[in-house]
Amino acid sequence: MTSGLPSAKLTNDKKRPFNITEGPSQERKLKAVVPSTPAKGNCKHYDKLGHTTDECWRKVGACLCCGSREHRIPECPLLKENERRPNVRPRKRLTLKRTGMIKSEVKSTLDARDGLIDTLRAQLAGTEAQLMEAREAVATLRAAQATLELADAAGASTIRNVPDPKVASLREQLVSAVARAETVEHDLAAQPGELQSAITQVALTGAEVTELTHQLSELHTQVSQHEADVTSSLLWVSHLRLRSRRFHPSPTEGGGGERRILNNDAPTAPVVT
Repeated sequence: MTSGLPSAKLTNDKKRPFNITEGPSQERKLKAVVPSTPAKGNCKHYDKLGHTTDECWRKVGACLCCGSREHRIPECPLLKENERRPNVRPRKRLTLKRTGMIKSEVKSTLDARDGLIDTLRAQLAGTEAQLMEAREAVATLRAAQATLELADAAGASTIRNVPDPKVASLREQLVSAVARAETVEHDLAAQPGELQSAITQVALTGAEVTELTHQLSELHTQVSQHEADVTSSLLWVSHLRLRSRRFHPSPTEGGGGERRILNNDAPTAPVVT
């Protein structure tokens, strides 16, 4: 009797730290935090009360994802196949990269257009200055020609004592100078209109480029949205495939029976525009 009490006391002393720090209740609390082994409640695979995923797998004896009896959920090839599928983010990054490249090209085009407009405006200013000088020269020559004609008509010209051939040559030179000045004036008068039309054309081209850039950005946005919709549709189809391959035990046959699960809680299919 006396020998049994100390042994029981020693056994209780040995079990006391285990019950305080490493007891079954403490282990349950720690396991409840882990996502892979949820607490007692609805099983996420068969929607049943009172068992975890591991207990459900032991009862069915097959993979809860595809129904195979050779592996469990972590080793399921369907899940590994889904992990190997490319993600949408690299495509979005590539689209943004292409958009940035196109925007940089458009920016360089717009800068070149602005430089061309500045050059044309400088040429227009120089042409207008030359046109003013040509008009002044034409006005001076016409005034000299009119004065010579009036002097000849009145008979009071200072060149009256000069021989006739020299007077004739001077008149011819004056007439030719007036004709050349009028030609230069006509050409210079046509250039400002051409330069102005060129400036207007370049400005209209720049406006078209800006509008096309805006439309291109909208198209990139629509393409990105379409890719996101297609990806969500693929995920929805993959979810339906996985759900269609799951099994759960029949209530009449216990753990040995199997039957397909209905997709009542399947997500709604996204609408692809």
